[in-house]
Formats: sequence, structure tokens, C-alpha cells
Amino acid sequence: MWPLRDLPWLLIPLCAAAVCAGASGTNVHNVSSEMCHHPCEELVDLITEIHGLRIVTNNLLEDLERVSKENEEMRITLSELGSSNSDEGDEDNHGDNNDLDRDKDGEVWCAQDGRVYEQGEVWEVDSCTSCSCQDGKVVCQQVLCPPVSCLNPSFVDGKCCLVCLDNEDGWSPWSEWTHCSVTCGRGGQQRGRSCNGIMPSCSGPSLQTRSCILMKCDRKTRVDGNWGLWSPWSACTTTCGEGNTTRVRLCNSPSPHKGGRGCKGSGRETQSCNNTVCPVSGGWTAWSEWSQCSTSCGGGLVSRHRDCSNPAPQNGGKSCAGDAVDYDACNKQPCPIDHCLLSNPCFPGVGCTSKSDGSWECGQCPLGFRGNGTNCEDENECEVDGVCFTTCVNTDPGFYCLPCPPRYKGTQPFG
Repeated sequence: MWPLRDLPWLLIPLCAAAVCAGASGTNVHNVSSEMCHHPCEELVDLITEIHGLRIVTNNLLEDLERVSKENEEMRITLSELGSSNSDEGDEDNHGDNNDLDRDKDGEVWCAQDGRVYEQGEVWEVDSCTSCSCQDGKVVCQQVLCPPVSCLNPSFVDGKCCLVCLDNEDGWSPWSEWTHCSVTCGRGGQQRGRSCNGIMPSCSGPSLQTRSCILMKCDRKTRVDGNWGLWSPWSACTTTCGEGNTTRVRLCNSPSPHKGGRGCKGSGRETQSCNNTVCPVSGGWTAWSEWSQCSTSCGGGLVSRHRDCSNPAPQNGGKSCAGDAVDYDACNKQPCPIDHCLLSNPCFPGVGCTSKSDGSWECGQCPLGFRGNGTNCEDENECEVDGVCFTTCVNTDPGFYCLPCPPRYKGTQPFG
């Protein structure tokens, strides 16, 4: 019934003959020149591809048979419905006009995908589309999705609209599934997503893998190796500055078989990562020398300092921990009593000098006095011979002479 169903198999014996001849090294006659000028490896790939096309073609033909059968059943059903409505209309032609209008309304129907729907009936095609029967026409509408509040919404199986998942905050949407990693047999597919947050705080996997099955591999023929999927990139070797990240792949999709060629290229890739500048925390310089004590006795302070410049904080690095100035006590011994300030033991007008050992010393007595500075007594200058021409008068302190007598003139000493 379907002449295309067996078309691929008509080519396989011819191809197989050419392949076997090339593989065994014998000469084969009566083989199409259009095929024999191809290398044996290309013919093997051609046979594999034809075998796969056969499976696809058979699936399409089976779908076509099913749809044709459903259409035939629907045609018969619609024909029976038309005949039934026609008979009922003939019987009710003698009724009133209202019955006639109601019968005519009953004849309105819609058909979609092999099913018949009544006037006004609503059905869902999928989670995103709903249809209704309106005056014999199928009217479909897409579901209107409300806006989402998150930055990276996700698709959920069975849901038409994007949704925000609480446990996937920060994730980008999933990528499309990769092609199957093999051309025959069982392989794998991958899809990934990335964490869009500044810090790696996303929970959940960044990579998903599922299996895929294609046509059965022919292990009797030579098979060249093919690379499998790349692994995810490894973590960067550094958190800042220049680092490296690596990913690997294996030559196992499929592996070389029966002397087939190995995979070309490298199974490892490396690229730079984390090109951001590293923060530099500050460091202290050495302490300076201690300063002079603030006092000579009675307890004072000495200080020393250091700078946070070895190195200075850079690129957001932390500052130095601790104090930049350090203090210590000095000259804790008690100060001696300053008798000069406390009681001033010297004679009034005589200077007093305090010493570090607590002693003190007085200066010389004032003019007109004699003594050791602590005790000073008035000196009687009038006891000196000839101090005055006239009478000498002693004072405390000092002295003076009486004026010259009449008919004499001159100055008299005083002191």
C-alpha cells in the first residue's frame, strides 16, 4: 500500500556489497560506479544514515495510516449524523417554527483531530491553548500569561506560563537540550543554567542530563570514534586574579571499533578565569622608638607609633587590626618633696633652689644682712670706722649718715 516503506531496504544490499568488497580487498563487478568511487568509510556512514531514515520514514507512514483511518471513521460518523438529522427534519416539517429552529441549531458542529464537538463546547488542546465550537468554526485562543515578579522565571512541566520558583532564585532559565551524544545506540543529552547572582548562593544543580536512544549500532563494521559531551567547567583555581578552569571530554560516543579512527582534537580545554583584581589587606610597619617620658618622676607616659602602610589597603582590602599608637608607663618613682615650694626655708628675699635628692639650697643674704641665706641678720655698718663724717645711724637693713654740720658742705654716704 505504501511503496516508500521498503525503499531504503532496496539500497542496502547494493551498499553492503560495495562495503564488503572494499573491506575484504576483492574486486566486485557490476556495482554502480557512482557508489564504488566513494571510500568504504563513507559507504558505512551512508548505510547507517539510510537505516536511520528508514525508521523515521516508517514512523511517518504509520502516523499517516492512523490519520487516514481516523479521517475515514470521522467521515462515516458525520455521514450518519447528517442522515439522522435529515430524517428527523422530514418528520418534523409539519411542526411549528420553534421546533424547526431548534433542529437547525442541533446540526451545528465542529471537528478537530478526529473528534466532533457540539456548538458552544470548549476543550483544551494543551496547557497553553483552549478551543471552542462557534457556529461550526473552531476558534482557539492562547492562554494569556500574567507578568512575573522575579528576574529569571522558569518553565515547569504541565504549566504554560513562566513561574517564579522560590528554591531557584538567581538561576537563569534552562538552556535547550543538546543533540544526542551518539549517532546510534544509547547516548546522553545535557542542558545547563547559570547562577546570575553576584555570590554563588544559588541552590540546586547547574547541569541536567538525560539519556537518549537512537537506532541500534551495527558492531560488525568499523566505527570511528566520536567525542562525547564536554564536562562542566571546573571551579576556578583562584578566587581572584589570574586563574584557570578546565573541562574534559571522552572519545566514547561511540568509541573506535574494529580499527576505526580515533577522535580528532583535544580532550581537554583550559581557559582563564577570575580576572578581577584581588583585594589587598593592610599591614603594619615596624614600631617607632619610644618617646621621652612625659615627667621625671611621679609616673609618666612614653609612646610609640606605627603606620598601616606595609602595604596599604587596596581594592577593598581590610584595614590593619589593632592600634596605631602604643603607650607605656615611665618614671614611676615618687617625686621628692620640694621644700622651696612647701615651706620656703630661706630668708625672705633669698632665692631657694630644690635638688632631685630632696635637699635644697638658699642663696646669699640681702645687702645689709649677713648669714647663710636661711638665717640672715642685720649688719651694723656704723661699726665700721670712718663710715660717716658725722653721726652714723644704723637701719634694718642699711644705714645713713647725718647731714654735715653748719658751715660744712659735702655728701654723706648711706647704704
